[in-house]
Formats: sequence, C-alpha cells, structure tokens
Amino acid sequence: MILYTPLPHELVFRGEEKGQMEMVVRCKGIPVAVRRETDDRWKISRIVSTNPYHYLSDEVKPGAYVAFREKTSVSLDEI
Repeated sequence: MILYTPLPHELVFRGEEKGQMEMVVRCKGIPVAVRRETDDRWKISRIVSTNPYHYLSDEVKPGAYVAFREKTSVSLDEI
C-alpha cells in the first residue's frame, strides 16, 4: 500500500506500537475503540458508530474510562 500524504509517518501510523493497539467493544450498546490502561481499566479513544446520537452521550465519550475484563477463552457451551 502506498500513501501519498504530507503527514509524518508517526501521525499516519500512530497507535500501532506494541502495547498500544485498540480493541473495538460495545459500551452501553455503542461501538467504541478502547486502549488498555490497566488490567481491568480501559480508556475510550474514539466512537466507532454511524449513528449520530451515539456521539451525544455524556457517559460514552473519548477520554472516558470503562472497566471490564477481556475474555481470554470461550468454552464450547457458549458457542
């Protein structure tokens, strides 16, 4: 892939460093991209939704913290 942009490499590919990857989850029904701060504390980095009303929520906004545990394994009973 070739990108023709005047922006520096660091801005185009920011967040792709090891340990800084984003994960898309649903928070109160709104798809958001989060980054891990601690084991059970995640920071919302952006809202990933096409619904304009999701951007008006006071609880789910970039910079807010959410707490949940990442599911590491799935049992066959849950599938």
